[in-house]
Amino acid sequence: MLQIKTSFVAAALWLIIGALGAPRADSQVDWLMEDALKEDNIPLVQTDVVSPKEFAKAMDFYKAGDFRFSAHILEKIKDLNLPDGRLDFVYFAAAECYRGLGLADLAVKNYSFVIQRFSGSDKAAPSYFRMLQYACDARDTAGADSAVAVFQTRFKTHPLYASALYARGKLCYRDKKWPEAIALLSRIPANSALYVKAQFLTGLCHVQTKESEKALFVLDYVRKNSFSGALEAEATIVIGDIYYNQDKFSTALTYYGYVSHSAKRYPYALIKAARAH
Repeated sequence: MLQIKTSFVAAALWLIIGALGAPRADSQVDWLMEDALKEDNIPLVQTDVVSPKEFAKAMDFYKAGDFRFSAHILEKIKDLNLPDGRLDFVYFAAAECYRGLGLADLAVKNYSFVIQRFSGSDKAAPSYFRMLQYACDARDTAGADSAVAVFQTRFKTHPLYASALYARGKLCYRDKKWPEAIALLSRIPANSALYVKAQFLTGLCHVQTKESEKALFVLDYVRKNSFSGALEAEATIVIGDIYYNQDKFSTALTYYGYVSHSAKRYPYALIKAARAH
């Protein structure tokens, strides 16, 4: 249990409570999950692609982070319309470059070309996923639902299927559609790398719907099964907050005391412990 040893420390904590204030409802998700989809690691460079020297050069620029030069070369290759059977890959690579440059319109145009012209390509599912990401970023519910529907009917066994559900569930959470988020996240299989994160987001949904017991059950699972120290710390803090709001201050103190000093929100846990002490 966290111990507040001196009145000076306690007083100092009280002084900064007002400055920090209570976190927004979605603050627990924003910092922790904003880069989560990057873990999906959609591969770009493929060793089985036999390419002209220009294409190899474009891939070298891409790997070096020089998306502008890479896109310039890829556009030249697209104009040649070479019958090598991998034009889908060229368009997808160009889309990834434009995405890296922050040129959403050009990226979407190239992803859409892959989807429409090469529906049977192995780059179709990643293109749909990128379109889903853009839709979620824009809070385009219809676009996001359309992409998820495609995954549901065509790519249910694809490695990105769980990521699609997670992305859509996260958007539902941010749109305060808690039951819809829970329903989507529940479809992520237990063997997915995103399963524990999905359970954490599910727990937050239960907090918002005032289902404390369900939230505690799910968040305790996250604490015990997460390989991420950050996720474990967040689940622990939310559990502490649930008990704090139930006026179970002793139990809340116990959970706040579990939070590692290296956790990003350790100062928050310390402040809440001071309040509950």
